[in-house]
Amino acid sequence: MAKYMTGQRKQMQDLFVKHPHEMFSAKEIEELIGNESVSISAVYRNLSELEDSGLVRRCSKNGSREAFYQYTGTEACKGHIHLTCKKCGKTFHMELEDTNALIHSALKYRDFSVDIAETVLFGTCGACKNI
Repeated sequence: MAKYMTGQRKQMQDLFVKHPHEMFSAKEIEELIGNESVSISAVYRNLSELEDSGLVRRCSKNGSREAFYQYTGTEACKGHIHLTCKKCGKTFHMELEDTNALIHSALKYRDFSVDIAETVLFGTCGACKNI
């Protein structure tokens, strides 16, 4: 059954769609939306529902216990492993050919299967390496 699209959820989803390569904490989302109609509890409630529907993934950044959320509802996310820079936080999609090669390699290792939608590799992007 489809969930009713509340104004709060629409504002959050619009924020994620405009920034598909970024991860946000709940507090950052509240601040970026920046109006009284969206409380921190509404942000958490909507994040939970967006996560349950597969439109948002939750992860943590290296050295932080805080949860961060990224939109995964675009076609670009489907079937791609995410590469996230530990310095700037930007997320990239691994090329499909490279994703498939990595997945194939993992399958050979003890018949292990990988959940691509949940897979994030952390490292340092080229721009941050040169700083």
